[in-house]
Amino acid sequence: SSGINADTGLPMLLSTLRYDVLRQLCFMMDPLVTVGSDFTTFAAQIGFCSTYIRYLKALDIKKNSPFEEVLRVWQDSAPDATIGDLMYLLNEIQRHDVVDKLREFYLI
Repeated sequence: SSGINADTGLPMLLSTLRYDVLRQLCFMMDPLVTVGSDFTTFAAQIGFCSTYIRYLKALDIKKNSPFEEVLRVWQDSAPDATIGDLMYLLNEIQRHDVVDKLREFYLI
């Protein structure tokens, strides 16, 4: 399974995602795209309503990362979410580049 802690053999919780890794994921997921998937696609995938997604799109990404906000809210509502869950969902929306970036930091 993806996102396994090599020392404990247990899934790595999303809350353990390193900040430097999170920043890189945000750089990849924050920009809105016309073809492909961005943070709005991910937010819809995990059940965010269209009103909240519109709010996220209105954020000034120079000050607030919409993808970071999506992950924070998801983590609050699903504290047992793992990095493996994140990778699975990113694969589901065809963001294999972001999954590859995660794999650079987590030997999975």
